[in-house]
Order: sequence, then structure tokens, then C-alpha cells
Amino acid sequence: MNEEVIGFDLGHGETALARVVVNDSNKANSSDEPGMLGIGTGPNKKNQTTAIGYYSDERILIGDEALRDPNICKSFIAFKKRPLPQQQDEAYEKLMKDYISSIYQGLVKDGEIREASKFIVGCPSEWTKDERVIEKYTEIFKSAGLLDVTVVSESRAALIQMLEKEGLDRKTNRSVLVIDVGSSTVDFTLLDLQEKNSKPYDTGRQLGAALIEKALFQHILEKQESRAELENIFSIHTHFRNRCEIACRQLKETYFSAQEYFVDEIKTVYAKEEKTKNANGKKVVFDPEIMTGPEILKLINKTPLVDLDGHWETWPQAFTNELIKVRKHMHAEGQSAKVDLILLTGGASRMGFIREKCKEIFLDSDIRMDDTPEFCIARGLARLGRIEIRTSNFQREIDAFCETTMRKRIERQIDVLYKDLAKSLTYSIIADVKVEFDVWRKGTVSTIEQMGERIDNKINALIKSESFKGEINSAVSDSIHSISTDLCSGVEKIQKKYGIETGGLINAFNGSSIRVGSISICSFISDLMWSLLLPVISRIASIVIGIIWNTISAILALLLGPILIATPPGWVILGALGITYFLGKGGVKEIMLEKMPGYDFPNWVRKLVSKDKVYSSINGKHSEIVSKIESELKKDSNLRKQLVDGIFKGFKKSLQEAADEAKLLID
Repeated sequence: MNEEVIGFDLGHGETALARVVVNDSNKANSSDEPGMLGIGTGPNKKNQTTAIGYYSDERILIGDEALRDPNICKSFIAFKKRPLPQQQDEAYEKLMKDYISSIYQGLVKDGEIREASKFIVGCPSEWTKDERVIEKYTEIFKSAGLLDVTVVSESRAALIQMLEKEGLDRKTNRSVLVIDVGSSTVDFTLLDLQEKNSKPYDTGRQLGAALIEKALFQHILEKQESRAELENIFSIHTHFRNRCEIACRQLKETYFSAQEYFVDEIKTVYAKEEKTKNANGKKVVFDPEIMTGPEILKLINKTPLVDLDGHWETWPQAFTNELIKVRKHMHAEGQSAKVDLILLTGGASRMGFIREKCKEIFLDSDIRMDDTPEFCIARGLARLGRIEIRTSNFQREIDAFCETTMRKRIERQIDVLYKDLAKSLTYSIIADVKVEFDVWRKGTVSTIEQMGERIDNKINALIKSESFKGEINSAVSDSIHSISTDLCSGVEKIQKKYGIETGGLINAFNGSSIRVGSISICSFISDLMWSLLLPVISRIASIVIGIIWNTISAILALLLGPILIATPPGWVILGALGITYFLGKGGVKEIMLEKMPGYDFPNWVRKLVSKDKVYSSINGKHSEIVSKIESELKKDSNLRKQLVDGIFKGFKKSLQEAADEAKLLID
């Protein structure tokens, strides 16, 4: 099923909406550049002035029409502001609700969007530091009729748009600073692209370009011949004042779009004049075309416009101060002060001194600006929505694969792993038994029973040793490889479906080098599975020891009996063991098995026990021992479950880590 995502960039100065359709069954359709929705006046207008106007009967117009319709009674511009969580601002909330609802209902009515679309709404980065602000802002959009709303940082959206559009290499561009120069705020997002667990640094200030527009408006008003008449009209007709302020915005945009052209003191910057009539029917004109380029630049560079906690600064200086704060933050976090890439977005980022100030503070940075900065955030918001849907679907498929397919594939190959573990443990324990038998034969320990205790202690110590983990790693590498290869085939389909680069998920089970992601199987077992495998291995070890102990006891009983019977001193020992040998009487072996373990045999007896015969007998039992272990393990369903769980949890964790990283690559 196709899902529609709308990126809603409600700016202080202008509003733009972008749209994408997410079709999980077809990667190509859902990777296209988000398309802009036509919401402004004019056939090719993809954005509109953030303005709303009311007729006397409360009917609504939005955008430029709200400022130019002669029947409008009152109008409002630049009304976006930080909502107050604990307070109700009815006038503000009504403006926002009416404006948002008008856009939404108009697009639904025209068939441009679906009623149940998913909306990703942008807000200044500073707002995201208070969840209550985000909740309040979300409520405002939902009250306007939007059903599915998520609010995210505007600068984060700009980052996603630029990353995807520019196709940035995350390896060469480690630190990225996104600067969103909007009408009401300037927001900064600093991110380390190579460190997937790093948290972005978000900050911002009420330092929007609207401050410059208001300064231009005031400066131009003071130079108007009909200033007194204009001020009187402004006090009565706010929508005309709004039109004049918008004209000053256009003046600023015209200047900065061709700043090099307006360096001449004679050339004035063109902007449309605004006309109205006074109470006597006389035409009154507000003419912004009385300023030259040098005058505009001087006004910006010399006029204190920004209140920085009681200290007034010019706009460029205030912007520079914010850049310095970002650099100080990097120092405080122990980072290099070097920013590899600075991405500029927001319509006001076209102001020439923005790039100049960035270059002053971050000397060696690559500075880029989106070619359509006025649409960058809307498109980035739409991309974020698409990523959210696709990563959510992706995560569900990964979870389903883990809980069903992965476990079943491990279970059907667990018998191979049993055999590998049995073989490895049998070899290790037999080697230790031979060593301890030699110790007993030399008389270092008193009894066979003590020899058995030493074997138990040695095996328990072996199992807990770091070196033994490496031995187990070698033993199970083939079976783990077989399981991982099987799992690779399962995740490959998911990998292709979501357009994740080759190996993005398969590397979680990389069997070619017996590694799980970047972790070797040895450390994979040590770190992720060992605590769960240890009870299983201990159980296997106890089975092996029991079988080998029965084997060696039987061998010694058979060998010691004839040795003792052959000599008079041996008869004495047999007597001490409670054995009286008369021809025709049996049971020597059984009594030997019962009494032998606790008896301290003299050295001459021990030396007559053939080491070669003992070794040969133990080695001959190897296959039988392995078969018995497999049989015992298969009978123990709880043990089997523990082993499956151990392997499953290890592979699942590795896959989830690979999936988390892969989400960054889903678009």
C-alpha cells in the first residue's frame, strides 16, 4: 500500500509544502526527489507568504491574496512563534489553526493530497529542547484537522535534504554544520556523520532575517515624503502596513540575489511600491525603491538590531557570535574546531555576509548552499517522513526475521554444533585425563579418586579460562559459518528491498571470514554468547567426564587385576581390597571398581600399568564418547533451548546493530 508524506514548512516569512509517496514494494518510486505542492498564487508558485486575512464575516484568505484583497478587514503576517506550554494564547492558536486548516482543506479539496496523509512539520531547533513545546505545537496542527503529525527540527530536515541531494560521502565529511537562516530564527545543527551513536548538537536564536526587513521598513518609512499620512493609515489598516513590510522583504531579497550589481551608489534596488488612499481619497505611496545597495549594506552592518540579553548588536555581529558559540561547544566536547562541511539553507541564507562570516570562524570548511533554499526544509521534512515509514517497516521485517526465520534456521543446524562441541570437549578432556593419569602413575597423587578430583578441577578451570574460548571458537567455526551462511540468504532479500548497500546487513553474518560484522566469532562468543553457552558447555563437560571416567576406571580395573594376581605382594593388596582370589570365583572386576578408587597403590604396581594400553583404550573410545554425548544432549530439551537461545541472541544483537546503522542509509 502506498503511503503519502507531506513535509510542512510553516515559516515565519513563507510557507512551503513538499510531497512524497512511499511504496515499499518498489524502491525506485520512493527514492524520488520530493515534489513541491502548489499553495501560492500563480501557476508556478510553490510557496506563499505566511499571511492570513479575514473578511467581516470571518471568511479567510491566505498568502498574498490576504494582503491585496480590498475587502479584507484585518490581516496578519509573520505570526509563527514559540508556543507556551503552560498557557493558552487563544488569538495565536486561532491564527495558526485557521491558516493551517485553510492550506490543508484546500489541498484535499483540489485532490492534491489525501485526507489521511502523514505530516512532518518543522520547528526551530531550539524548540526541540522542550518536549512540552513540541507537544503543544503538535496539538495546534492536529486541531487544524491534520490526523498524523510529527514535529521535528527544521535544521535536521535541511541536513537530510542536503545529505541525500548532494550525495555526501560520510567518510570524507565527518563533521557537518547545518545553518538554517530563517525569517524568525537562525538554527544550527552540528553532527558527526562517522559516529553513528553521536547526538547532534542543536541550538538556535531569535535572529531571523525579519529583523532586517523591519529595520529596512523603519528606515524607508522615515525617508518617505508622506510619512505622517502613512503612519496614520498603518494605524487604521494593518493589512496595508503588512503589504509594505512584505515589500521591504522583497527589497532585501532583490538586493542579495544580485549584490554585486548594486555596488554603485547611484543604482537603486528595485522593489514594488505600495499604493493606497487616505481618508480624502488622495493616493498615498510607500516607495521602497529609494535605497541603493551601499545604503542597505550600511544599514545592516551599522544598525544594532538584535537584543543579546540586554546588549544590542548588529545582525552580522550577532550571527558571528552564534558561530563562535558552536566553535566553543566543539572545544568543550573535546572535538576539533574544524568543521568539514557547512550547509546553508533557508531563504535568507542568500545574504552574502552569511558565507563570509562562516569562512571567518571556520577557515577550512567547505561551504555549500542549496540551490533552492526556500524549499530545502519542506523537502527534507518529506524525506524524514519517508525514512520514518521505511525504517519502521524495515525494523518490523528485521524483528519478524529474528523471531521466526532466524530461530528456525539455527534450530535446524544445532545438531551439527552439538557434534562440534562434543568433539572439541572430548579431545580437551581426554588430553587432561592422560596428563593426570601420568601424575597418578608417577605417585604424585595418592589415589585414583584424587586423580578424578584433579581432573574435575582442571576441567572446571579450563572451561572458565580465556584460552578455552579460543578453542571453542575454532571448534564451532564451521557450524557457526554454516548457520551464518544460511542467515545471509534470509536477510539478503530485506537488504535489496530497502536499497541498502551490498553487505549492509549480510555483514552481520559474514561467514567468509567467520566474523559477525566487525567482530570475530571468537570475540562474538566471548562477548555476546559466552554467559549463555557456559552452562551448556559445563553440562557437556560433565557428560564427557562421566563417560571418560567410567572408561578409564574399567580399563584400570582390567589392567590392575592381573598385575596383582601375578605376585604374592599383589595378593596382599587384593586382600586389603577385600578380594580373595580362588579359581572358579569371579567378581574381581566389580570389587576392583568399587574399592580401587580410594586405595593408595604402591609405586611398583602403578609402574606396571601400561600407559600405552590406557592411552590406546581411551583413544579407542573417542567415537563412542562423542556419540553418547550427542545422544545425551538431544535428550535434554532444556539444554537444547539454552544453546539455541545463546546463538540466537548473539546473532540477533549483531543484526540489530547492523540494522540500526543501515537505517541511516534508507531513503
